[in-house]
Amino acid sequence: MPEPKIWRITIEQGATGASFSPGSLTINLNDSVFWANKTPNPHQPAPDTGTPNQWVSQPIPPGGQSPQLVFDSATPATNPYHCATDPKAPTEKGVITVNAGN
Repeated sequence: MPEPKIWRITIEQGATGASFSPGSLTINLNDSVFWANKTPNPHQPAPDTGTPNQWVSQPIPPGGQSPQLVFDSATPATNPYHCATDPKAPTEKGVITVNAGN
């Protein structure tokens, strides 16, 4: 099994609103992810099928970053998410896919 990696997802401000970059990320089992907020507003990544504070306990302030989130289970393998502070924003969506490996 490969050595776990740490991945950064940047929250960026665009002409049509904030977005996650990359919007789609494939990681390996036991890799971790954190979000870096480069916008003037707070954001809180949350899984579409979970609670607002399931991944990040509170909104990430402007210029801040979240703690690392370790994906130590491949169930579910595909993890669509959104910003809990603005859940209906069409640009604030992403997907993290966990590759369980062989």
